[in-house]
Amino acid sequence: MEKFCDSPWNHMNINNLGRIKPCCVYSKPKEDPGEVDIFKWYKHAYKDLKAEGINHPGCVACKKMEDSNIVSRRQYTNKPGKGNQIVYLDISFGNTCNLKCMMCESRNSTKWIADEKYLVENGFEHLERGIVKQYNMPESRIKQIVNYCNNFEGEEFHLEVKGGEPFVTDQFLNFLTRLNDNFLKRCNLYVFSNGTGIEAKYFEQLKKFKRISCNLSIEAVGPLYKYIRGGADHSHEDAIEFMKEFSKNCPNSKIGVSVTITMYNLFKLKELKAEIDKFINYNLPEKVFSSFSYYPKYLSPGILPQTVKDELIAYYHEPYWQPVRNYLKNTESDPYMMRIFKQFTTLLDRKRNTSLYAYEPKFKEILDAV
Repeated sequence: MEKFCDSPWNHMNINNLGRIKPCCVYSKPKEDPGEVDIFKWYKHAYKDLKAEGINHPGCVACKKMEDSNIVSRRQYTNKPGKGNQIVYLDISFGNTCNLKCMMCESRNSTKWIADEKYLVENGFEHLERGIVKQYNMPESRIKQIVNYCNNFEGEEFHLEVKGGEPFVTDQFLNFLTRLNDNFLKRCNLYVFSNGTGIEAKYFEQLKKFKRISCNLSIEAVGPLYKYIRGGADHSHEDAIEFMKEFSKNCPNSKIGVSVTITMYNLFKLKELKAEIDKFINYNLPEKVFSSFSYYPKYLSPGILPQTVKDELIAYYHEPYWQPVRNYLKNTESDPYMMRIFKQFTTLLDRKRNTSLYAYEPKFKEILDAV
């Protein structure tokens, strides 16, 4: 096996449609097993992946990143357990969210459902994953996960929670209250939040975790932040204040950030890093700016015209931005996808009564040429 990944043995992802996979970027999930013990089922479900490793077709995302000298999910989450024991559980409890970010979709945000319907009704034919209704993880599955966690016998466990928005998802908040103290003191929690807030009553339970890494999803600052977040009355300053409050209430926490690089923020990453540096009290690792949007493809910045990418490569010339340069050098421009991006953004801006050009004027010239 060329490159080893422990995920099929020790890591389980349950996405916000309930599909069970080795990790969140794996693209060939098995059919939902239904009402069975998912932990017993999982031990044998991915024999093909165990045999092929990262060369398996479902692992294309990590392979692409590593081929471009960008740190992949495989490289930064490998946490081997013992045998077939799950020690890393990556869960989305549903797609409930209170924002509708430009690079998102109904699969990850209920706020997107109406906008996707509008896109389809107005002739957009390129939604890659279709319109998804509201999904909440069923109680029967939550009960299995609670039971597994509360009976876990290993030394250390890793629990990663994404959304929707975890802190407005009742299933996650209820799940928190059902974990016993013996498990919590051995569990590292990694939670990804848009920074819109959490009820104070949950801090007491959060304090019991061994460690918490609370990661703020942030893609821009100032007016561009509000544009990307779907025009919500929520600023990047509000999000940062929430993170400070979280840190104050949970002394076991370390505050971090999660940045997804898309078409919309690619030109303003330096401004974003400068703002993040003001509230993060440690050197921000390069990998923070190494997560690029791959789906849908028309939001992947790699499709930009080569002349634009060359300008960006020159702009991000400092050593810190090596992952961005590697990505731009190792992706192919795609005029067809640029036309889809233009249609998508134009329609969405019309629905939301806004304009990308007001926040990133460079796109006027780029899209006029498409």
